[in-house]
Amino acid sequence: MTSSLTFRQPLGSRLLLFCLTALVALIVTAALLGAIGVDPTARSLRLLTTLQDILLFIVPPVVTAVIVTNRPADLLAISHGFAPGMLLKLVLLFASMMPLLNLLVSWNASLSLPASLSGVEEWMRAAETAAAAQTDLMLSGTSVGVLIVNLLIVAVLAGVSEELFFRAGLQRLLTTGGVNRHVAVWLTAAVFSAFHLQFFGFFPRLLLGALFGYLLVASGSVWLSVSAHVLNNAIVVVAFWRHSVAAAAEGSGPASIADIPQPDIINPSGSTWGYVISAMLTAIFLLSIFRPHKPSTTTTTTTK
Repeated sequence: MTSSLTFRQPLGSRLLLFCLTALVALIVTAALLGAIGVDPTARSLRLLTTLQDILLFIVPPVVTAVIVTNRPADLLAISHGFAPGMLLKLVLLFASMMPLLNLLVSWNASLSLPASLSGVEEWMRAAETAAAAQTDLMLSGTSVGVLIVNLLIVAVLAGVSEELFFRAGLQRLLTTGGVNRHVAVWLTAAVFSAFHLQFFGFFPRLLLGALFGYLLVASGSVWLSVSAHVLNNAIVVVAFWRHSVAAAAEGSGPASIADIPQPDIINPSGSTWGYVISAMLTAIFLLSIFRPHKPSTTTTTTTK
């Protein structure tokens, strides 16, 4: 089946509109957060995160899509789903690549800038520490209710909103405008990683962003990349909660996101052969996801 997207503006105007809409959403969000002025508690951070995800990440791509095309749902790739079996493949993929991802996280965190840029590095590490402290506070708590709320906000809502903004919004605007799909995927992944302002986790997030982007390209549905994003965030939330429960039982200090690697069932001992097995399994499941799966629609675009 071939579907046609008709655009009312050229690509440059569409991207400019998307950026301006995002800028307005950022200003409105900042103004509302300033007006609310709530105390920094776990509950208030969850509320503010929910508000930010809706206004800053969901509104801009939806508004842009409605303005620039007669088929906004097709532009955002939300009009159809994917084979249910893909979810199992995603779970197996994440389990397989966790040792490699943890290794990359450790390497990225150990990077240092040249001595001439020591001031920049200090600022970057301070920003990283502040972001981690906010995450620790928002995820804090040991009850099952806290776990459920954090899964809904940090995993589900964040996964949906960020994929709508970056993959369904920015990446789809680029690919439907004639930009090479690989360029669009990696450019969007770089913007996605940089946006989080966690510089010593840039490369792991870059690769995850590229994975999410290629899932959209392969399936033609943003819901597959949403599912992968939700799964990744859910792993972190559950790992943090389990660590918090164990720390509370032992009477030790509060949990910190910086000290909690994602669960590793393939190579818990960190052996060389474990990484080799992880790489082989990762390659197998990547091939199983991408090679047999074809986009369900071919999108052609025209501009009025």
